Amino acid sequence: MRDHGYKSEGGFGKSVAAMSCPFVREQPIAEGARLIRRVFRIQRILRDRQDPLAQCDSVLIERYRFSREGIIYLINLLDPYVKSSTRCSRALTTAQTVCIALRFFTSGTFLYTVGDAENIGKSAVCRSIRKVYLALKHFLGVFVVFPSHLRPQVVKQGFFSIAGFPNVIGTIDCTHIAIKAPPGPNEGDFVSRKGVHSINVQVSNTNILDGKSEETPADKDGVSMSQLTPVHTLNQSDSTKELSKDTRDKIVDLHKAGMGYRTIGKQLGEKATTVGAIIRKWKKF
Repeated sequence: MRDHGYKSEGGFGKSVAAMSCPFVREQPIAEGARLIRRVFRIQRILRDRQDPLAQCDSVLIERYRFSREGIIYLINLLDPYVKSSTRCSRALTTAQTVCIALRFFTSGTFLYTVGDAENIGKSAVCRSIRKVYLALKHFLGVFVVFPSHLRPQVVKQGFFSIAGFPNVIGTIDCTHIAIKAPPGPNEGDFVSRKGVHSINVQVSNTNILDGKSEETPADKDGVSMSQLTPVHTLNQSDSTKELSKDTRDKIVDLHKAGMGYRTIGKQLGEKATTVGAIIRKWKKF
């Protein structure tokens, strides 16, 4: 027989013969395909990550809102919880992980923005924030305490030395956080005296000795925003002067009758600015 150049054993002929057979268990790869893959192989890009603690103190405070000593303290505190368990040479260090989370907590910006600033990818930023957040939860009961970390008698003496008022172990302050109008029949309960929808958030201050201030949210046990005190629960107090739905309806009715802001305010005992806010909101919706 005439030889057409194919070989039954070994060499290039075997590869071609094997590739032409669709019933081969292992898919053979021709040498030409290997060469093509080798030429077009995408090289791994290793980004240059700098040590965040290499920056000067002013830059650290500007970027992370912590001093060098504060960042080092957090690194040592959270290292057992956020330390990378992989053996990869390019894994994020504890310092980088903590600083990435601090940058996000400070700015509250997008993950892409934090990743571009720290020269890492979005997924790495997300993992770092989650690691630090879960690690901080372990120390919630250590740092969020009342009344502060001092004995109550020491706190009382400190407040007494300021204003001469006895038996004070802390101060509180409330603020209204604006929200979108909630749906449902209780929408009017969330309208504050300024005519905007809001929820009341309380903050306590338990230590103002030696110029220090420790402010902790009143919902230190992890209460969600939906469980915070709405405005309608404060209407029972004479000190809050939150407008009821009947009062707002009277303001709108008097405005329809042609009365001015000041006249309505004098008649109902409310400020003209409050009356104006109610009417503007009524016109808008």
